[in-house]
Amino acid sequence: GIGLGTAAEYIMDLDWPAVQAHEDAVLDYATAQVQAIDGTQIVGTASEKTSVLSFVFDDIHPYDAGTVLDREGVAVRTGHHCTQPLLKK
Repeated sequence: GIGLGTAAEYIMDLDWPAVQAHEDAVLDYATAQVQAIDGTQIVGTASEKTSVLSFVFDDIHPYDAGTVLDREGVAVRTGHHCTQPLLKK
């Protein structure tokens, strides 16, 4: 359809190096902000990674943190998701 074709053209016309640079900058900023919070641990610190920041709070349940962040307009996912086999090790 027309919508799919227009969407494909839009994606193909993006400046992908600029998109990657922006994602890297946002990830660097978010990482620094989370590291500055006492009682947090970042999960996954590989130098080459996608723009996903996983972290846990020592004394705050993930669902409580997710609720507060959601109210502030920050989109997050909480819980194990696909990592339960790793968490059992």
